Amino acid sequence: TLNSIEFGDGVTSVVVIDNGGTIADAVKSTTGITVMSGAEYELRKLIKNATEGSIIQLKENIEIINALTINKDLTIDMAGYTITSAGDGFEATAGTLTITGNGTMNAASDGQWVAIWANGGNVVVENGTFSVGDDANGNTNDCVYAKGGTITINGGNFSNAGTYDANKGGVVINANNDIANSKVIINAGTFNPAQGCVIYEDKDRNSGKVIWNIAPTTEAELNAAIAAAQDGSTITLGDNISMSGSVVVNKNLTIDMAGYTITSAGDGFEAT
Repeated sequence: TLNSIEFGDGVTSVVVIDNGGTIADAVKSTTGITVMSGAEYELRKLIKNATEGSIIQLKENIEIINALTINKDLTIDMAGYTITSAGDGFEATAGTLTITGNGTMNAASDGQWVAIWANGGNVVVENGTFSVGDDANGNTNDCVYAKGGTITINGGNFSNAGTYDANKGGVVINANNDIANSKVIINAGTFNPAQGCVIYEDKDRNSGKVIWNIAPTTEAELNAAIAAAQDGSTITLGDNISMSGSVVVNKNLTIDMAGYTITSAGDGFEAT
């Protein structure tokens, strides 16, 4: 039984090696200090001490207090397990982080969080499930965010939650147009935007920040492919698509129907 806890000034976090929860709950309720589980502590220690090119494989589900920051070439094999964060998910500040093993990363709600963040480093996603909750106002957050780095998506499932506000952003894929070397390359994957949200939008038309290499099969994917396309590009459909409104094109673009059908609840094609 833990009757009392006292810490000196300046203490902001505590590592609780006992994963049973009793001590951690007591520390939180008594002091309000952030508590890190033993499993999280060990994972962060492995990341810190890993040599370039190492592979770290998870052995259990883990809850973390904020982003796992990677500053070297490193592979994290999720091994089917889940990481649940009270903040951001993965953050690459240098080197290349490779994520594999068909696991799950759930980033937090009630704040401005992101599941995968290339913050000066690069990320390669081979597979897995990645999600982020809504912000403190219930609006959508970015699931994948490139800011001065490249994110290459070779597979996986990506989603966000909340209510989309075009003035505030918060899309599934975001490549910061104001930061050099921000890029997302999409070779495969499934993208599930929140209701009313989009996968990707290019407000600075033809920025080239997102390279969409998937034949679109849904309305959201077609709109994302159009947003990402450069002038003079060709988009080839991958399936029949049902649209809630017109297919809006605002650049020089060829759409190859490839024998498929687009069925619209409104107008057909609209060139603006």
